[in-house]
Amino acid sequence: MTDELLLSEINKNPSKGFSLLLKEYSPLVFKICRAVLGSVGTNEDAQECAADVFSAFFKNLEKVDLSRGSIKGYLAFGAKNEAIDRYRKLKKETGKVFSIEEAGELPGEEQAFDESEKKEKNRLLKSAIESLGEPDRTIIVSKYFLGETAQEIGKKISLSAEAVQKRSRRALKKLKVLLEKAPGGVMLD
Repeated sequence: MTDELLLSEINKNPSKGFSLLLKEYSPLVFKICRAVLGSVGTNEDAQECAADVFSAFFKNLEKVDLSRGSIKGYLAFGAKNEAIDRYRKLKKETGKVFSIEEAGELPGEEQAFDESEKKEKNRLLKSAIESLGEPDRTIIVSKYFLGETAQEIGKKISLSAEAVQKRSRRALKKLKVLLEKAPGGVMLD
């Protein structure tokens, strides 16, 4: 079911539409909540968090703009933010502090260097993606960061799925060239 049809169904018949929304996206939202809450939260905390995400989505339905993102993207972003807030709250409530045993190896110079190198690569990647222009930028972000299919992306930007796939391959080649030319030459596997 497309996002447009799902929103239409929610507006026509909220009970049925919300049921369809839950059926389609509750596994994803729960998985994100559970992953973010980690060892601080329980499965029940993750379930409550997921319920809050769907409740917020339903309350703010009029703000959903499919030209700016998919329902999947809205829910994933909402789940991440809600789970981070809940994580902080639970951590404060439980007063849980991590012991050295739980933390494993403490970050040393090599790990700190790896982290700064990773941040720099991410900055270069973001800059390279920004320089692609439209619709290539939207295709790359939607496909590789939001996990959308070629069909979903095509509907969003009015292209066929085949055209999206071709543009995606071309955009990846452009990205590879841009990143290899960047200072420090980021190599893609």
